[in-house]
Amino acid sequence: MANMVNWKPLDSVMRDFLGDFSPLFDMRPALMRDDLDYIPKLDIKNTEKEFEVSLDLPGLEKKDIAVSVEDGVLTIKGERGHEKREEKDGYTYVERRMGRFERGVRLPENVNEADIKADYKDGVLKLHAVKRQVAKPAAKNIQIT
Repeated sequence: MANMVNWKPLDSVMRDFLGDFSPLFDMRPALMRDDLDYIPKLDIKNTEKEFEVSLDLPGLEKKDIAVSVEDGVLTIKGERGHEKREEKDGYTYVERRMGRFERGVRLPENVNEADIKADYKDGVLKLHAVKRQVAKPAAKNIQIT
């Protein structure tokens, strides 16, 4: 029996591009990761007062989503499993959508990781982080001698 391999055209292009440097960086785009099945759309809104991340996650429940933050990186992981079954006129139609995803976003330095709030409604996950005010150092005149 022949083995089936999931062909990912970007994998060979990136391997050729990175060459010998690829082991030094774990920077493979999510499209090249074999352990992920899909990549949800992500929007980032970065204003003076707030940092907001939105992900489209239709069909998932809150229990299927995990959000964490570590070392300034906000990570959203999840898994979906959906089956639609239709039986009529002597045939059965089954459609399955299953898979895992993971997205990571580097947070601005002035975001307090402990104050991030998450809300999931109508298939959209929204994460809000209020930015803290960072005092700009005052200019200092230096005496020339």
